[in-house]
Amino acid sequence: MMEDCGWVDNVTFTPVDDTDFVGNVTWGEVPLTVDFTGYTTGTATRWAWDFGDKESTVGRNQTHTYTTPGVYNVTLIVKKDTAPEGQMEVKNGYITVTPTFEEALDAEGLVWKTGGDAPWFVQLNESFTGGSCGQSGAIDERHQQSWIQTTVTGPKNLTFDWKVSSYKGYSMKSSDALNFSIDGEVQDEIAGTDEGWQRTTYTLARGEHTLRWVYEKRSYSSTTGENCGWLDNVTLTDIAPVISFAPAPAMVAAGTEREVAIVADHFPEGLKNISLTVSLENTHAEITGVTSASMADTLSYSGVPGTTVTLSARDDGNTIEAGAEDVVLATLKVKGLTDGTAGITVSDAVVYTDNSEETVVICRPGAIDVVGLSPLPGCTHIPGDGDGDGLFEDVNGDGTLNADDVRVYFEHFESIFSQKNPRVFDYNSNGRIDFDDVVTVHRAMETDRT
Repeated sequence: MMEDCGWVDNVTFTPVDDTDFVGNVTWGEVPLTVDFTGYTTGTATRWAWDFGDKESTVGRNQTHTYTTPGVYNVTLIVKKDTAPEGQMEVKNGYITVTPTFEEALDAEGLVWKTGGDAPWFVQLNESFTGGSCGQSGAIDERHQQSWIQTTVTGPKNLTFDWKVSSYKGYSMKSSDALNFSIDGEVQDEIAGTDEGWQRTTYTLARGEHTLRWVYEKRSYSSTTGENCGWLDNVTLTDIAPVISFAPAPAMVAAGTEREVAIVADHFPEGLKNISLTVSLENTHAEITGVTSASMADTLSYSGVPGTTVTLSARDDGNTIEAGAEDVVLATLKVKGLTDGTAGITVSDAVVYTDNSEETVVICRPGAIDVVGLSPLPGCTHIPGDGDGDGLFEDVNGDGTLNADDVRVYFEHFESIFSQKNPRVFDYNSNGRIDFDDVVTVHRAMETDRT
């Protein structure tokens, strides 16, 4: 008959001669400080540590800081009564020190923030360039997110490499996706497992911008692929300075003069000196003068008056520093000659930065719109455009905006209609010359008075 039971006997515990250690952290961003604690059986007489980065010390409990990214083996040797020659404990790959996000993403000078349901982290085993990259945090529930962002100042060209391994549904709305946004507006998003690394480029306008990458789980499906996104090689490069004319186009009445500025939108590396040629494409207008901008230490020019002017200017060494914006290089005085439009261009521009290096610039053309006008009845002068907006509110041409301009406009509708270019009197831009324009010029007069 079976007894339907079990037996146990002779349970014996034998002491194990052992040595071990632990660190309070084993993974983190450089610089990584680890508190090591050693353990051993028996009576220890000496504790010797090798931290794997060519640094060593003695003593049971030690604090060590790793200053270089990498994976490190840690060794502890304990001499004791049961092991006079020493008992060794080696833990291979025990400490992993990751680069900063700045280093991992090859993004020099950028400060990164990360958050969401799980923060991004530095991944050493997957990268496009540089041996490391950023990886989204572990999420597995619908509507969870993991994001990383930085703030930059434009104008800049932005380039980055990204990759995703995720579930891809019939549309992005049902896909687990990695998206990229600028100032809260999504620019692009990717999903799936087949694309690999992709390079993307954007042009950032002037001003401060927030760049954000978000991995979001949108599907109900179980995890597909590795369920994460990666980012690497975030690069910002300067956009070439743009030289243009202001205003563009510029309107001037035939027989009168107005100022047109030559403006550079920015100088990332400052400005030391510049030379260029300004040309009008026909004889509807001519350049009658050039005045020095406040930035110039010296200004020289030739060809005035005429349709082609060559000028050069040098900064005083302190005014146009790195990052300067909206720099007025010189101001032209342009005279309208005959009714019509004259294109105006910059060519042969040579620009040297504060570090004496020549830099490429982009030159954008402008236009001088010459309007033929005649004095209105009872007026000696032709109407004027005092504020340079292309609308001739100084109806009587006396150089000021006052009640007499309102009176002349109201009394001489027919004469305004008969002007060769009545469009310059359509102050409210409704396509007509009417009483509303009288009201508009009256309001402009009141505003100018205040």
